[in-house]
Amino acid sequence: MLLIAMRSSTLSEKKVTHWTPSSKIGQLTILRECMKRAAEEELPLRQVFDDVCRTSGASAQHIAFAEVESSMHKRHRVAMPSLPSSPQISDQAVSGSRFAQFSDSVFYRGQLGDSNNDTALLFASDGQLDLLRPAHLIYVDSRSALSRRCIVSCSQSS
Repeated sequence: MLLIAMRSSTLSEKKVTHWTPSSKIGQLTILRECMKRAAEEELPLRQVFDDVCRTSGASAQHIAFAEVESSMHKRHRVAMPSLPSSPQISDQAVSGSRFAQFSDSVFYRGQLGDSNNDTALLFASDGQLDLLRPAHLIYVDSRSALSRRCIVSCSQSS
């Protein structure tokens, strides 16, 4: 079907597309996949949407990012672990989350403390720990209340 509209004494043509049940099913499939991937992946939501649309065929032309963004954002936010309210429970929160693993190996090594009751969470791959093993001290650079003081010796962290 072709519509011809008069605007400011110029003719313009608009192609009208009709909604079909299959296009609505395609949209819902895209929405479901976008929400699933938003919860599972750390990619920006727009990139997830674009990736899903690229693989969805003709149904992708009937849906806009603005229509699914809030649903994706909510699913992404709910899937993220809550921030710990105190240093004492941070170890529990991180060790049971997906951030404890990286590339199918252990990444979260535990909570470290010093004599002043300051704490830090140690994240390191096996390769990074191998590089640090000869060192006698580990210094932690922090952007919070902790100052740049020695937290623990390497022999205690391995």
